[in-house]
Amino acid sequence: MKGTYVSENIKTPKLPLMISTGVALALDVAITAVLGVMGLKPAYFALPLVSAILDALFLAVAAVSNFRFKYTIGYFAAYAVAYIGIAAGVAAMFAAVHSAMSLAALIVWLFSHVVMIAIACALQAYASKRMRGADVIKGAVAIGLVAVSALMAIAYGIYMHADGFFGQGGIKVRPVVYTYDSKLDIYEATSAMDGSGELVVIPEKFNGKPVSRVEASIIATPGIKTVRFEGSDFTLENLSALKPIMASGDVPTVEVAKGGIDVIKNRLYAEGYKQYQNGLGDEGGVCFELANAMKICGLDKNERYITFSYDLTSYNMLGGQLPATWFGNEGDVFEPADFKVDF
Repeated sequence: MKGTYVSENIKTPKLPLMISTGVALALDVAITAVLGVMGLKPAYFALPLVSAILDALFLAVAAVSNFRFKYTIGYFAAYAVAYIGIAAGVAAMFAAVHSAMSLAALIVWLFSHVVMIAIACALQAYASKRMRGADVIKGAVAIGLVAVSALMAIAYGIYMHADGFFGQGGIKVRPVVYTYDSKLDIYEATSAMDGSGELVVIPEKFNGKPVSRVEASIIATPGIKTVRFEGSDFTLENLSALKPIMASGDVPTVEVAKGGIDVIKNRLYAEGYKQYQNGLGDEGGVCFELANAMKICGLDKNERYITFSYDLTSYNMLGGQLPATWFGNEGDVFEPADFKVDF
């Protein structure tokens, strides 16, 4: 009795799944490359790299598979579980008490990866001919899912270009590590991560909570050329860490928001005066030098300003009653008489 020969290489509609997996691979490779270009330690991009390797391995298996359901469900399930596990691992790494990843960046990261694997699950069912419905409708759904995966990757790329992987700014911004104080319900900026970024941005709030303390050693981090403070209601801790860069003259540009210049400078001058009074002249000098080095960012195109610098002698002469920074537009005349102080 003659048997009927059935080819093992059964043709299956696996192209949509392969395209979607290729999109996921491109996204994970791009994330790994960005983190590498940022000069971060390998530990920070190891998991995205492993995710990209998983994508590549699954894509290779899919290319030679006939996608008969009972033979493919095992390795697809392993891929899906590992993919979600890695996404969760990255989230756990950067969402601890000492956090560098903003809540928004964390949500975008998890959401994009959950959507990508959900699409892969649906396209796995399509490739295995387990999706119900008319062929035309199933084909349209598969094409739509591929389009969604591509749009998701593009949207994530746009977000990362604007806010960076950590949600702290683009690729040129050095991420900062924040520590949450549950008792005071505040964050402290504790350190800048190793990397190639030359700009550090300290926001007024991180994850919706005020950044009320800033470790001054961030300003002295090697490779940092600009430190920008977007808020003014914070204190600088461990100012003595700035003595080496003050002595060498290798001080980065320190920028503050227009509305916070006088608040921050006056607080530093007052702290410097206190240190001098306590016999800590080096620490007092650091406070005065840092205040004098501050510049204003975020001005309008034609806006100009004049701010004043002080040493211990001039601060004493004014009794700590310091004139406010003058703001005007191009062409305005600065009148020194407007800043007359009685002492």
